[in-house]
Amino acid sequence: MINKEQLLARLDEKKRIDKAREERRLELFGDDFLRLFRDYLLLGANLQMLASAGNHPLLFDTRCKEHDIPTIYQYLREETNADRQRQMPTYALYSFFGTEWYTPPLRIAVSVQRKDVPTSLAQLRSNRHKPKCLVDIEFFEKIPLAHDSKNRSLRELIPDYEKDGRMSTEELQELGPLKALQDTEKLHLKFLVFEDGSYLTAFLGMGESSPYGLREGNDRFYKYSLDCDMPIEQTSAVVMKGPALDLGGSLIWEDPAADGSMYGFTSELGVIKRDGANWRKVRVEFPKTPLDIVAESQKKLGLGFVTGKLNTLFPAYDSFIKLYYDPLERVNSFGHEKTALLLLKKGLLGLGFESPLNVASDLYQNGCHEVFRMKPIALLLYHFIEIGELERMVQSTAALRWQTAPGERQAQ
Repeated sequence: MINKEQLLARLDEKKRIDKAREERRLELFGDDFLRLFRDYLLLGANLQMLASAGNHPLLFDTRCKEHDIPTIYQYLREETNADRQRQMPTYALYSFFGTEWYTPPLRIAVSVQRKDVPTSLAQLRSNRHKPKCLVDIEFFEKIPLAHDSKNRSLRELIPDYEKDGRMSTEELQELGPLKALQDTEKLHLKFLVFEDGSYLTAFLGMGESSPYGLREGNDRFYKYSLDCDMPIEQTSAVVMKGPALDLGGSLIWEDPAADGSMYGFTSELGVIKRDGANWRKVRVEFPKTPLDIVAESQKKLGLGFVTGKLNTLFPAYDSFIKLYYDPLERVNSFGHEKTALLLLKKGLLGLGFESPLNVASDLYQNGCHEVFRMKPIALLLYHFIEIGELERMVQSTAALRWQTAPGERQAQ
């Protein structure tokens, strides 16, 4: 049995090791890069600068291994191979920045598939050439199975399952309601590739349409879609509604956004926003604009379209998540009873479910981490564009050739 003195000694040793790692990281990367990196994770700012091709050594630097420092993006060779053995369209699995900034550590899954040309796009031409295929690329944020909070008694066994390609997804799901098996916070892209090798963006989706597993439609942070019967561009906006609030003696937790606006939260009202000297209730709206497929195809929207949207939408995403991912807002929007029943079905409902605030707490405890959300995969996607990796993925997939993922060679 470990006594109190031994436990305190272990904690002191861990603090010493973490401090030494941070000092070595600072020595390797420099203060400017780490400062911009922290700003991006917290606010979504400086994405373009961090994602530049020149920062590839800092994002995938193998020197970190020599100094016992996890790389910012670390290729997970065994887990990637296991997914491929399960016949999953996994291009690569990465861990994000080790455990010093993120607990549990984040896992990023990248998948790529070659699909048939949708009927709605079959009539398009590029220099008189017909469409050849649709390349479907998705980025997901997950947590490792071994760190799933609902499976503590299985933590010694789960890493074997995660790295064992013989275990199917269905068999893994028999272990219980695993958050790590859920697809969350994704970036989704589809490219229509023509016979002459040219391509255009047919779909760009940012963010999940069912936060905490509560689906209320197909709206998300941003969506541009040509591969459907009714092509649209769907955006999102946080808007103030109703009169100034009389908060009385309500306790307000205040939280600034990246654009300088101030959000607040009360247990009675949920998320509110400062309007001058007052506070007002806010909600997310999802404006939609119809698109003409032919007109859009003539714009020849390529990867510049994707980076342009990333530049525009970050750090606006910071305000969006304060409301869209607030668990009490989701309970009130989806419905108290419906949310409780969904949690009960998954075995995740706790005591005191008569209170919407307690049900919201259960959502929060069993949901995904609330801090970074889509930012690590947005940075990885932007970087893939900057180093030419995303274009190689599109072209090689269309040609049925395999492409080695960044970080794969270093992991051999």
